Order: sequence, then structure tokens, then C-alpha cells
Amino acid sequence: CMRLQEQMLGTWSPPSCSQTHGVLNSTCSMTCREGFELVGDPSLTCTPRGWFGFMGKAHVPTCHSIVAVAHLMFDALENELAQFEKVAILFLLDHSNSMTNDDFVKQTSFVKMMINRFLLSEDRVAGLITFNTHAAGIIPLNTSKTCSFLVSLEKVKFRGGGTNFEAALIAAEEEINKYDMNNQTIIFLMTDGRSQGNPRNVAGRLKSKGNVIFTLGVGGYKRMQLEPISSIGRKNKKPNFFSMSDFQALQEAVSYINNTYMSSSEKHCCMTLSQKLSGTWSPGECSTTPSEESDNCSILCDPGYGLFGSPKVTCTRTGWSQVTTACFAKADTISQLISNNIRDTIDSFDGVDALLFIVDQTDRLEKDSFTVIIEFIKAIITRFPLHDKHTAGLISNHKTGSDIDILINTKKTCSFLDKLSGVKFMRGSPSLGKALKLAKKIQGYDRENATLIILITDRQMIPSTTLNLARKLRSSNKKILVIAVDNRDARPHLLAISSDNNRTAQNLISLDSYDTLEAVTEFMMGHEHLLSWYADTGYLYPNCAEL
Repeated sequence: CMRLQEQMLGTWSPPSCSQTHGVLNSTCSMTCREGFELVGDPSLTCTPRGWFGFMGKAHVPTCHSIVAVAHLMFDALENELAQFEKVAILFLLDHSNSMTNDDFVKQTSFVKMMINRFLLSEDRVAGLITFNTHAAGIIPLNTSKTCSFLVSLEKVKFRGGGTNFEAALIAAEEEINKYDMNNQTIIFLMTDGRSQGNPRNVAGRLKSKGNVIFTLGVGGYKRMQLEPISSIGRKNKKPNFFSMSDFQALQEAVSYINNTYMSSSEKHCCMTLSQKLSGTWSPGECSTTPSEESDNCSILCDPGYGLFGSPKVTCTRTGWSQVTTACFAKADTISQLISNNIRDTIDSFDGVDALLFIVDQTDRLEKDSFTVIIEFIKAIITRFPLHDKHTAGLISNHKTGSDIDILINTKKTCSFLDKLSGVKFMRGSPSLGKALKLAKKIQGYDRENATLIILITDRQMIPSTTLNLARKLRSSNKKILVIAVDNRDARPHLLAISSDNNRTAQNLISLDSYDTLEAVTEFMMGHEHLLSWYADTGYLYPNCAEL
């Protein structure tokens, strides 16, 4: 075999490899100088057909700087990306016991650099799987927003365990099948370990379907496991296998690329906008995923809330353009909304009607907040005093079940208020189901009562069975008004409880906190003009103390 060329950045072993021709079956190995990385076959064997490496025809080893290796990877990846109009990039990250948490962070830094270099779009999506003995999908493969990917990447945690490339590639195959968008997928596997199992079969299946596999070994990896599962590069016809001597070398490559090439292309992200505002962000993605530079978001405040700050915010390199945008409660407006809703509903009933309060005592409910609810109910009864044709009752939904604390045929205001003061604080209700079933059983005590159910809740999780119960209630001459407190995430389900039309919030009053409910209550109690509707009928709120 021909004499091997001497290397300035590495040394042949034995030295004769670069001094004379190789003889049949002789072996030559390359060792790079400290700070340089080897590319190609680390060991060559002289055969009758010339020098051969581990996988056949030799790729003569050369030594490169850490930065040069990073560039080779980028070039190979760019060549693959250029072949597809639509493509997915799926990262497989090792987090086994062979590395430390700091090593794992260096891996995620590398992924961050890659995503900032190859920004995501509708035509270039990405996902991430972590693996040890087992594999788990962490970022879905249909992620099309760079900022969404990067924010999710920050949350990925190191766990430790064994190493199993086969499990990682099987998980990759499942993820690709799950998000089948006719995209070719580039799989990038990073590891410092030696794998259990045999990954070659699943790697072969993936490659046979047009997917491309890159592998990056760091430190104590086993080349014989990684190189064979790699795809062959389109341009250089070499395996898409790369290596780094340790994680510090990987970090140096990341730092160099970031400082030299990435300052202009790095994506600037803005955090997800709070859903706890008493308003709705448009587009809806503003409150569900991070936004990218130049994205605009607009806020529409809920009924009864005013706007503080600009209605539109823009994502800039330094964050959102306005940090003070918020919706604030207008107690007078909310009070009028609630009063008008109850008045209009009662007006729509023909003859006898009833109010049925449901106090939902969830795990979140504090004693002070419970007191606010009781005072709010008192304010409603003050606004709409009881009489023969207008009665009221109350169901308490608590940790041991649901009880009728005040009968629905209560027709004396003072009697209702007296019983209201005796309702006990017993938070811990597991669901709304029992309370709604109890409400359905109440048939107005032999009278055809049309009933307005006023549900006061801060519940965040509402199952579909509860929605079905609410639907049955509304079909039996009952209407539901929901007073929702600090549970914006449950808004779609609360809308479904209050109305068959989930596009209108007419029967849903959303409040940001119990402080707001308290302010609404104080406004209702402090403004006697709100009694004007009943003043015309002669039913005025009595002075129970005098009675």
C-alpha cells in the first residue's frame, strides 16, 4: 500500500506509516495533537485493494481544529437541507450516567446553536427526543416556531441512566410516523456512551424511507456503533459521522460559531403573554407560545374591564414593546353586567321564577374568598328581594359532597339571609358533577319554576361529563350564569356550561380575582339606585334588623 502522507497536526503510529510503503495486513493509526479533532478513519489496514478503514474503502484520517469540525458538520447539514423543500430536523440527545449535568447542558447549547443557524418555519420543523435506557419525546416534531423550540429546550432536564441507541431510533421512527407531513427528516443523534441493543435494523428502516441520519460522538463513544448507522453524505460520499474529544471541545465549537457567525441570525424571542389578564390576546398563539421578533399581539379586554396601556404590543430584540398593557376591573360596569343579566333572565321567565346559587368550594378557595362569595350572594338578594313569585335557594358544593343549604322555595329575603350566614366553609370539592345533579333534581316544589342557576367557581379542571350535565340542566327550563374567578384556563369549558353557543360570553362573567368580586359586591351594596327595577313593583329590600 502507498506510503501515507505525514500530518502536521497529528502523528502516525507506527512512524513507518509515513516513511515507507505499507505491507499486507499492516495497520496504521492516527493520533491528533491536543486541541485538534480527528476526521476520517482513525485506523487503516493494508489490503490487496489498498488501504481500508472500518467500513470499507479508506477515508484517510486528518486532524482539524474544533472549529473546522463544526464547519464540516454545518456544511454537511446544509447540503442535506438543500435537497428538500420541506424538511424536519429531529435531535436525539443522550442523557445517561456517562455524562454530567454540565455535559448535558453543553449538548443543549449545541442544539440551540443549530436551531439559530437553521431557523424554523412552516417548511422546516424540528423536534427533540432524549434517551438513556429508554427514550421520550420532549419537543414535538411539528414545532415550526424557532422561539417555541428554544423556550422548550430551556426546560429539558438531565436524568441519567443507561444508553440505548436502538430505543432512541425507534422513538424517532414513531415520532416521524406520528407527524407525517410528507417531510423528509434529518435525524441528529448525539452521545458520549456505548449502546445496549443493536440500532442497525431500525436505522436501516429510517434511511430506506429517505430519512438522513447524522451522528456525533463525544468522548468515550464507540465508533463501531455510530458510524454504521450514519447516512452517507450526498456531496463528499463519506458517513455523516463526526466526533469531539470531550464536551469541552463541543462547548468551544459552540462558543466560536456563536461569536463569529450567529450574532445577526440568532432569533430574539419574547415570553408567552399572560393568560391571566381579563382579556383575550389576538392571535391566540400570543398566549400559548413564545413570540418572535416583529410579531404583533393585540388585547381585547373582557366586558367590565378597561384597558391600561397600549392595545397592541410588538416583540423586539429587547422584549415586548409595552410591559404595562393590562386589563383592569371596572366594578361599576361589572356590577351592571351582572344585574342586567339577572334582570333580563327573570324578565324572560313567565310567572314564577327562582334563583339557585351554587357555591363551588374547590381546593383553591380560601376562607376570606368564601366570605366574599357569601357577601356577593347577599348583594344579589339585596338587588332582587324575594317574594311569592320570586324565590331563591343555595347548594353548597364541598369536600364531602353537595348539600341544599337553603331550599329553593325560600320566599322571604330575611329568612334567606339568615340561612346564608350559616353556610359553612368546607373547601375541597373534587368536582361540580354532584352539585349539578342536585340542581337537576330540584323541580320547584310542585311549581313550574323557571330557574336561573348562578354558579360561582374558581375551578380550573372541568371534565366533559360536567358539560353534559350542564347541557341537560339548560334543557329543563333552567338557565346558568357563571361567575368565574381566577380560572382563565377553564374559560372554554365555562362557556360551554353557561351556553350552547360557545362563541358568546353573555352568560359568563370572568373576574381576575376575588378582590375584584369584593369590589363588585361593595359597589352593588353601596348604590341604592340599583334597586330601581324592583321599586316599581313595590318589592323593596326589607330592613331585616328592624323586622
